[in-house]
Amino acid sequence: MEFAVLGPLAMTHAGVSVPLTGGRRRRLLAALLVNANAVVPADRLIDILWGADAPDTAPRNLHNQVWRLRAALEDSGGAALVTEPPGYLLRVEPSAIDAVRFEAALSDAAAERLARPERAVERLTTALQLWRGPAYAEFADEEFCRYEAIRLAELRLVAVEERFAAGMDLGRYAELVGELDAFAVEHPLRERATELLMTALHRSGRQADATEVYLRFRRHLVEHLGVEPSPALRRHHEHLLRADPVPPAASWPAGATREQVGNLRSELSELVGRAADVEAARRTLARARVVTLTGTGGVGKTRLATGVAAALRADFPHGVWVCELAAVRDGWLVPDVLATTLGVRESRGADVTDGLVDFLRSRRALLVVDNCEHVLDAAAGLVTALARGCPELTVLVTSREPLGIEGEHVLPVRPLAVPPPAAGQDPALVARIPSVELFTDRARAALPTFALGEHNVAAVVEICRGLDGLPLAIELAATRLRSMSLDEIGDRLERRLEFLHSPRRTREARHSTLGAVVAWSYDLLSPREQAVFDALSVLVGSFTLDDAVAVAADEELGPAEVVDVVTDLVHKSMLVADTDRAPTRYTVLETLRIFGRERLTRTGRLEALLGRHTALCLAVAEGSASGLVGPDEAAWAERVTGLLDDLRGAHTRALAAEPEIAVRLSAALLRFTSTHGPSELYGWADRAVGAASGSPGPRLAAALAVAAAGAARSGDLVAATDLARRGLDAVPVRDDPARRFPLWVLARVASFEDRLADAAHLYAVVAELAGRAGDDQCAAYVTASGALQHAYLGATAHAVSVARRAKKLAMATRNPTAIAWADCVLGVALRDSDPERALAILERANEVGRACGNAYIPGAALSASAAVTTRHDDPYRAARLVLETIGYWSRQNHRVQRWGVLRTAVILLTRFGDDVAAATLHGAVTASGAAVRPTGVDAELLEAAVAGIAERLGTERFAAATAHGAALPEEDVVALARVAVDRAPAGRLHVVRPLRQPLPRSLPG
Repeated sequence: MEFAVLGPLAMTHAGVSVPLTGGRRRRLLAALLVNANAVVPADRLIDILWGADAPDTAPRNLHNQVWRLRAALEDSGGAALVTEPPGYLLRVEPSAIDAVRFEAALSDAAAERLARPERAVERLTTALQLWRGPAYAEFADEEFCRYEAIRLAELRLVAVEERFAAGMDLGRYAELVGELDAFAVEHPLRERATELLMTALHRSGRQADATEVYLRFRRHLVEHLGVEPSPALRRHHEHLLRADPVPPAASWPAGATREQVGNLRSELSELVGRAADVEAARRTLARARVVTLTGTGGVGKTRLATGVAAALRADFPHGVWVCELAAVRDGWLVPDVLATTLGVRESRGADVTDGLVDFLRSRRALLVVDNCEHVLDAAAGLVTALARGCPELTVLVTSREPLGIEGEHVLPVRPLAVPPPAAGQDPALVARIPSVELFTDRARAALPTFALGEHNVAAVVEICRGLDGLPLAIELAATRLRSMSLDEIGDRLERRLEFLHSPRRTREARHSTLGAVVAWSYDLLSPREQAVFDALSVLVGSFTLDDAVAVAADEELGPAEVVDVVTDLVHKSMLVADTDRAPTRYTVLETLRIFGRERLTRTGRLEALLGRHTALCLAVAEGSASGLVGPDEAAWAERVTGLLDDLRGAHTRALAAEPEIAVRLSAALLRFTSTHGPSELYGWADRAVGAASGSPGPRLAAALAVAAAGAARSGDLVAATDLARRGLDAVPVRDDPARRFPLWVLARVASFEDRLADAAHLYAVVAELAGRAGDDQCAAYVTASGALQHAYLGATAHAVSVARRAKKLAMATRNPTAIAWADCVLGVALRDSDPERALAILERANEVGRACGNAYIPGAALSASAAVTTRHDDPYRAARLVLETIGYWSRQNHRVQRWGVLRTAVILLTRFGDDVAAATLHGAVTASGAAVRPTGVDAELLEAAVAGIAERLGTERFAAATAHGAALPEEDVVALARVAVDRAPAGRLHVVRPLRQPLPRSLPG
């Protein structure tokens, strides 16, 4: 339990506010806290609670109030309200009271200021952040705590002055002038504030202004109190008149000169990875007079702004001026801080903003107003007045949300680009990616021996990707290299909010840890914005407005309100919006997501929100089961693909807690997995059916069918058969339409095993079951697959007839996948009778398949086209198609299909006379357990081609080449094929008879 008295009275437990209702109960707690760990007599408490109007029942009423307060304290723990004659005592750890912690920090800072002023600044800044308003706010004027409130208020002012003094010990004279001047104006009788302001001005080279401050203070004392300044202040004034006004060289910003106009400091580190952003800002500033750089905390807005300002310094003869607002807590002080920054003296009776407009009206200057988000209204009003009244002035603003004023141009500052998922391991290429470039630069600063190389590039890529390219996070991670390895840093990024902190003594407290940066932004959100942000943190990947509503809407926030809040969160840089596509997709940066998740954990809302997340994933997955078989297939494929990261998270979570939910997800994703999804989805299904212990039924049958299909595509036909038969066992009634999915896989296996008649029969059974289920898309698809078996059997006319019937069924469904597959099979059926037309139909199938996002049909059409061109057409075109097809199936991780194309490459290489490479590939294909072996006519054609290779090479060379191929790892075989086919067109073209080549038996349907 913690107690907050530096502002309205509050209690918190584990970071969560503890309600304390009832005026008298709050008054009782305040009285006990003023006298914490000391007995307060009951008579005194009665007087505090009721005063002169205390009823006769006051002792009993006091006991009742004590009982209620004690119950609240005991529920939360950490404090005890005990009865001790002659009254009551609140026993509490002193550090649980924010006022005690504040005083301790003030004392510690004063003790170490001379030796470690930077540490003193950090301590005092943290201590002052404890203040939320006047001490004991609602009771500050009450007799029982008036003197304690006054004492604490005085200590607060002392702390502010001590922080100024410590900052000046670090040489920050010019930086502090604005804040000091505002503080001195707010507290015109504080001599210490006047002394510090005089010193800061003098050390900034403004001795005349320092004298004016002293004279202003003296006039105020004489006019209002009739007294003179103290002898100490008079002596200080006299000393400044005689002293050298130029501060020591060490206190000047690097590269600055006394003649330099403005207060822009030279940076001590290079601006890395922002060349394009600097140029974009320069172009925008050339046509706009108010530009706001927006972005999430830690993205580098201030650093970019100063970089832009430095690049433009020569364009502004009246200087570049930076006005820092981070330390300003009250909006009404914003004009005063700017006036002090510019050295504008306030005229008696004049408005400060009017004075600024008058001062800047004819000046061509660049004004950088930094960190406006917490005083947004005041900053917006000031910038509006300046822009309207000063035609030569240009204003560059940094804020986590736009000012929202007329004429403002907003430039979002994005995180630095990170290496893509498929980034290679070439250090020279990866080093040019901005996030890696920044990490490397800062790593060398922290550890001079650091170098990016093959031994560590993967770890650096992982860190930069894991930190979303957020510059502050990357810089903080790089500094950790002094004490730990890259792998150790990467392993700790899940705890980044506390793990990543700055060793730099001069960094502001709000940037001292990554958690502090996020908390600064989060604390500026309204309660409903915080609630929605927390809820959205359960979403792992990018999401749509519909997704946001699904997880964040509840009885307190309706869907329309959630949509409004999402817009607000984008404006406040807590979400990133991708508006370049429809629907707009939103992203929570991983660092912010971790912060939101921790909030949900602390408030006990995480499990409920994860339940909504699972419900969303199930709804989308089950909706796609019907959506993917209709005309809107492409939209549904995009919908599921966009949610894939979240589906993965929900599935993984379900495996551990509710395996039946994992089965349900895999079953619902059957259509997506087979036609659009990445290969990992087959693994999801395999793990789900392995963990499931529930009742059999259609869902289990469908999930087993997905797992079986995954085994088949990897070449494990035994496992595929076993899983598919288990799927049939899950729905034992022979005419149950749910059996169509396991039977579909068994048909594929039969085709792979050259049981073509069995495969054709099974596809016919699947079509019949699909018809009973009203699944017209499935019926059309498997009808085409049956036609493919007839083509393999050599029944060309029948195959063409059935393929055309499948096309007619497919057209009725208007489903792109069914239409494209029917075309693909029709092209295969026409390969010998009309090869030119076959290639045109296959190209059409490829185009339709790609347009709807189908992952299988474009590759199948490419495989067939490669075979047809190798058999009948230009071998040079065939070489290009073979290379394209090998690449396609490699990206899809479809081993069976890739082996089929490698067999096509064997025939193609014989046409180019590269018999050694052809024999090597033949040996590899023959030895592979995942390659489908041709039989019948196809086997005879391949046998004739291989016999020609053997004849030309001779028995010994042919045997050596095939043995070498059989011993090669699969990836080496693929690499060999690519190199051989790529170089083949440069060789001598051989016309090897017969040219008829067997169609790859890797299209089972």
